[in-house]
Amino acid sequence: MIVALALAAAAASDTAQYPVLSVSELVGREAEFHGRIVEVHGWMGECRPLGCFIHATPDGVGKRALDADHRQWLSIGPAKAGFDRKAAQLKGRQVGLRARFDETCLDQTMICLDRVSELRPINSHPLFALKDH
Repeated sequence: MIVALALAAAAASDTAQYPVLSVSELVGREAEFHGRIVEVHGWMGECRPLGCFIHATPDGVGKRALDADHRQWLSIGPAKAGFDRKAAQLKGRQVGLRARFDETCLDQTMICLDRVSELRPINSHPLFALKDH
């Protein structure tokens, strides 16, 4: 019983320490959150070896990222084994993602190749489904 309570308290404090933001709230405040761990809420898009995306709205899901307005999505960098598989199962659903935010590739003068990591997932379970709306 005590162990269960300790685990529940640890899980609650784990989420309380990170700012919770939507994709739209995070974009436009890049400098403020650069290098910080955040919990981002959005809609899970495509997740393939060279690109994985979280979108501000469900309308962005299914569109090629390069065709979408960059202010409507963020890219998710490589994560631990199993992340892409879980992301594929959650495609189109509203999700939460705990990740370290890196604004480097949002700079228009920077060219980032391969799997860009504006959001670098943390811990062993960084991605989770939110209740369907």
